[in-house]
Amino acid sequence: MDLDAELKGIIGERNFELLKLRFPNYQMRPYQIFAVQKVLKVLNDNKNPLLLLDPGLGKTLISQLVFLGLKHSNNKTTKALVLVPSRLLRDQHFKAAKWFSANGNILNIDQSISRVPTALRRAFERANWIISTPKLLYNALNRDYVLRKLMKDISICIVDEFDAQAAEDVDSEGEPIGRFSKNGRALIDEIKGNRTQFFCMSATQRTAAEPWLKTFDLEKIEVEKGLINSYSAYAVLNAMPIHDNDVRNLDNIISLIIIDTLRKIRYQLTHQFLVDPEIDADRLIRQASKVFRGERDTIYFPSPIKRYVHILPGQRIDRLIRRFAQAYGHQLFLYEGRLQNIQAHIYQKIAIDNLTLKPKKVFSVGEVEYSRGATATRKINSLVKLIKSRNNQRCLVLVRNTDINKYISETLSDKGIRSCSLIGDMSDKERRESLSLFEKGSARVLVANRELGGRGFDLPSARYAVFISPKRSEETMWQEMLRIRSFKKKPKHVYVYYFSGTREENKMLAFLEIATSYPQKYRVINQRKVLALPATL
Repeated sequence: MDLDAELKGIIGERNFELLKLRFPNYQMRPYQIFAVQKVLKVLNDNKNPLLLLDPGLGKTLISQLVFLGLKHSNNKTTKALVLVPSRLLRDQHFKAAKWFSANGNILNIDQSISRVPTALRRAFERANWIISTPKLLYNALNRDYVLRKLMKDISICIVDEFDAQAAEDVDSEGEPIGRFSKNGRALIDEIKGNRTQFFCMSATQRTAAEPWLKTFDLEKIEVEKGLINSYSAYAVLNAMPIHDNDVRNLDNIISLIIIDTLRKIRYQLTHQFLVDPEIDADRLIRQASKVFRGERDTIYFPSPIKRYVHILPGQRIDRLIRRFAQAYGHQLFLYEGRLQNIQAHIYQKIAIDNLTLKPKKVFSVGEVEYSRGATATRKINSLVKLIKSRNNQRCLVLVRNTDINKYISETLSDKGIRSCSLIGDMSDKERRESLSLFEKGSARVLVANRELGGRGFDLPSARYAVFISPKRSEETMWQEMLRIRSFKKKPKHVYVYYFSGTREENKMLAFLEIATSYPQKYRVINQRKVLALPATL
């Protein structure tokens, strides 16, 4: 395939020459040309394409070339709206658009301009390539009717990480589903009502993709695996077991609180106090969180209970479910280093064995008190040693919560290691300054909250990444591992800490088993290889 000739045919000779002049040494990849051609064909057939392509393979570049191709084929000015799920990814798209600079005026709808209707309206009217999060755009439209009229000029809406732009929810029986927020639904319906075409992109198609698939008849574009094999992501995975007796003891207490509370919930519903309460903890926590937020007032318990239970504040069943949820959450706090101690009254009680139906002594828990706060676990000590051993190489550390983020940053500072942070409550200015410190090498370590540093966030300047704790979802885990952009020719190291002898170890081993034994079952690890694993697990 003559890639230059193919690209020239897509975007036109003038645009081709401009790109060659700006990027004389860049070589297009065959799968990128293939994807652009396929997307344009679907759009020209008045359909909505869905491109699923793994992290690091250039979805942003493909979307830019698709837009150029549309302008060339239509021979007229075209407006594109790019919807992204986070401010971090919005800024990243803006940088890529400026770098590409072939698509005309670019507008990044950030906090500053979104609050000034007149300035936003003028910039919107001039722009060809507009980037925003759904929330900022929805709020801006509600402030300015004229801006809403300008939305009708949008010919294509590019939705990056489309399955992250709807929430993972649960149905009436606690099964995972996807759902738009009320405002998100209103915005998508308005854009769709303007006869705008949608081009959705992502590396995954998880549960939250469901509302997109129901709203649009998306035509999925499959890129031949033979075209992308040599460009696929690789990682040197280092599982880092941490032995900590204090953490093990606390984990055993929390596990006891969880199983004891589930037994008491079962008794409350069926008057049976069983060794195995036969209640799915994961299904229960998904529903309970909705009840606590006031979004529903019933919980479904499947077989063998098979009941919808109305939950009223203050009832015993409500108190038990809250106790269960509290223990469930504190177990995650423990693994990341946010739980200092537990005081619990433990005693023995008689339960019925599910198989023999005979009485059996089990431990039960009375009063419980948790002491929360960031604490120096052996994970943190090991992290400091690891960073020092890698000399001056830049490192991305991914954590779940802001308090542990700050604690790690302070610990590194005390050890003479300069770091910077990414947390949710930063302003656009603060976030950009923090990233700039890391990109320029002024800070060796970037400590990022995972909800910010997960979907679509690229940090190729990092030489290695560290996870303070593994995630339950294998797809999410793999995506986050690839934020540092690691490929076959120059694979990078990823270190994942977990406490051995705890439930956290089960998460880690489940990921390792899937990554090494069942690569065909999970698309996210297809055509990839775990290059290095610890000798002992």
